[in-house]
Amino acid sequence: MQINSSTKTKSHSQDRRLMREILEKLKDHKYAEPFSGPVDWKGMGLLDYPQIISKPMDLSTVENKLDNRRYKYIESFFEDIHLIWTNCITYNS
Repeated sequence: MQINSSTKTKSHSQDRRLMREILEKLKDHKYAEPFSGPVDWKGMGLLDYPQIISKPMDLSTVENKLDNRRYKYIESFFEDIHLIWTNCITYNS
């Protein structure tokens, strides 16, 4: 199968809609609040946070990247979503 530019555009448009839908569902989840913005590690007194978590991620950062079309591939979106939970488990284990 040959993929032309209109097929790629349609696919990217569908991917963006899917990413937006998933992000909105995650943001609306009853347990989403702690993940809605960057961890305020200074304010929370988590002074070791930057040493343990090398790549912070949160839902607002994902949304910003999505809004600015920084996800070239849907897999990158899912990697960032997964990173949110991985960081949480890593820091709180």
